[in-house]
Amino acid sequence: MKIFFELFNRYKTIVYALLVFSIAIFVRFLVGQDSRFEIWKIQPGLIENYQVYARFIIEDGFFSFFDSQARVANLDFMGHPPGYSFVLALIFSAAGDSDFAVQSFSVLVDALAAVVIFLIARKLLDDKIAFLTGLLAAFAPQLALNSVLLLPDTLAVFPILLAIYFLVLSLDKPPLLLMVFSGISLGLSCWLRANSLLLPLFFMLAIWFLFEKRKKLVLSTALFAAFVLTVAPMTIRNAIVYKEFIPISLGAGQILLEGIGDYDAENKYGIPATDSGICEMEAKKFNKAEYALTLFGADGIWRDRMRLETGWDFIKEHPFWFTQVWVRRAFWMLKLEKAQKVSPEVSISRVPAETGLPPVIWESKGTQLAENGSLMSPNASFSRTADNSALLLQTDDSKYDAQFSVETNLLKKNYEYLTDITLQLKKGRISVKIRGVDSGRTYFSTVEVLDWRNAAKPMQTLRLYFVPARDEKVKIVISNETPNPPTSLVEIEGIKMFELGKATYAWTRIPRFFVSLIQKLFTTNVMLPLAVIGLIILIRRRKWTALIILLIVPIYNFCIQSALHTEYRYVLVIHYFFFVLAAVAMVSAFDFLFRRARNFSGRFSSGKQN
Repeated sequence: MKIFFELFNRYKTIVYALLVFSIAIFVRFLVGQDSRFEIWKIQPGLIENYQVYARFIIEDGFFSFFDSQARVANLDFMGHPPGYSFVLALIFSAAGDSDFAVQSFSVLVDALAAVVIFLIARKLLDDKIAFLTGLLAAFAPQLALNSVLLLPDTLAVFPILLAIYFLVLSLDKPPLLLMVFSGISLGLSCWLRANSLLLPLFFMLAIWFLFEKRKKLVLSTALFAAFVLTVAPMTIRNAIVYKEFIPISLGAGQILLEGIGDYDAENKYGIPATDSGICEMEAKKFNKAEYALTLFGADGIWRDRMRLETGWDFIKEHPFWFTQVWVRRAFWMLKLEKAQKVSPEVSISRVPAETGLPPVIWESKGTQLAENGSLMSPNASFSRTADNSALLLQTDDSKYDAQFSVETNLLKKNYEYLTDITLQLKKGRISVKIRGVDSGRTYFSTVEVLDWRNAAKPMQTLRLYFVPARDEKVKIVISNETPNPPTSLVEIEGIKMFELGKATYAWTRIPRFFVSLIQKLFTTNVMLPLAVIGLIILIRRRKWTALIILLIVPIYNFCIQSALHTEYRYVLVIHYFFFVLAAVAMVSAFDFLFRRARNFSGRFSSGKQN
């Protein structure tokens, strides 16, 4: 046993890092299962834009990037840096057009990010705080969900964390080369997202606080030079292709205007908060119909600069209003996104093709629905359509109450099932759930609320997949979801159920339960107070070096990003540092309770002896 502890103490950093990495991979594996049908619903146009660019690079060759006549020179691609499309091109070249390969790479990088923040916390603080920080990053549903999306936001976080890690290492090692690596890392982040364009300036400011006078200028210059040289290929390319100075990409004017529009709820100032709104405004303003089609296609460079001018003119005219917005958005960044947590229920492994469905094992349609189903609200009602082909469900005016349910045949434990519901939502908003009759467990719940204003087809088929935890019947339940107008009207044509086979991932049911339980802690009401307490503890302990380094990225986002239109995925990186602060609070609380318990135990033992 002594040898075991000696080995553990010698290699505990590696053991902790492997544990953090393994847990992060597993959690993201579960999130990937749960969200597999939702991936393309999040920013589908943007995903397509990145992937089309990647295919053009593969087909036309890398050097087409510098060709003004190449397809990738289309200004519509200039709304974002090209780095993610180059990553996709490499993945597609190796694995084909595989979303799974893209997700796997993103998950791998995100799991490594959890390891890097563990290493940062270990160098700045101690092993307990570091390990807990790594676990928080590994379990966080906000980070896990973004890692399985087909977007660059997760990948852009990793080089920023690396830049911080190189800065931390430079405190007790020869710093010059490490500063170069830090600058390169920040530049690589800008290849993926342009949000960190001014972040090197904040690193340089931190250097002036962290290092002795004779090193400050040299190290700051080294970091900035490395950063500039890393992003220079994009700037040079833009000068060659467009004959304009564009450091990375377009879009600064767009997000400045949208950032203003986000907080102008009454449209008092007439500045749109959406891409389409800006396009329509410019089409009317300049009397050019083609401006309404895309943000950057026609005269895109000039238009984005005009947006910047418009935004600056607005700020000069309304400085106090804009300052208020700036501060409100900075406080908004402190909140954790309400991300989908790992479901305690098992996910399916099979997705049958439309033409390869197995035989129907249960069905209810038309008049059968009226006979087999039952109302769950006294104020709801149903009737048959004129031709008896469908059921018309009129809900009550409640916000979330269940309205109608229909019960199926007995189903098998740990088997995968598909339920097809064909319906038309004529008004209101609804959700659909599948619940066990005996267990009361919710096996499936629609992630995306069905809203009649978003209905693309007169009649649509919902596909619901689930795995029962026991042999039991289930019921399909239709509920209100804050309808507007206050009641919903649904025409249900029929429901079919198919058995797909034995569940491959039934073994995940127990770990899913524990992961979902842990992820309930990841709310603003829990994590924000912990982070604030951790900040106060570090201040009281005079951990100035740790504080400076941990706050570089959050302060940058509060000062710069909060002036612009912001989404949660733009500021994912700041939560890694908040998790360090939260870990400080949690470990301090545990140590305090442990000391009190030990003191109490000691006094109790002394009392017994006396």
